[in-house]
Amino acid sequence: MRRHAFAQFGADDRWTLFGPDGEHIVPLPPPRLRINHAVALRQAAVAGYGIILQSRVTLAHDLASGRLIPVLTDHAPEPRPLTLVRRPDRRMTAGLRAFVEMAVSAFGDEG
Repeated sequence: MRRHAFAQFGADDRWTLFGPDGEHIVPLPPPRLRINHAVALRQAAVAGYGIILQSRVTLAHDLASGRLIPVLTDHAPEPRPLTLVRRPDRRMTAGLRAFVEMAVSAFGDEG
């Protein structure tokens, strides 16, 4: 099966996945489609253009509906950091504080 690539992430010739036996480097065929927009990449996958590597959060509705099916379920990519950024002159409102606390609870806190 051919795949499509999200152009922003640089080298698309391999995926590094971690499974029960440790780290695996998975060589990939050349992409049949190269896209630099996450929504368009998801739409291409739903249309049957190949496999993608995106977060389960991004694909939750498509996975739940059966439009996409997970493969390599016992393997995962290395986690990527999530950073919350706010303007320094913005007051920390109760709503913003609640959002930050929810995000830290959902995704963890590395400091």
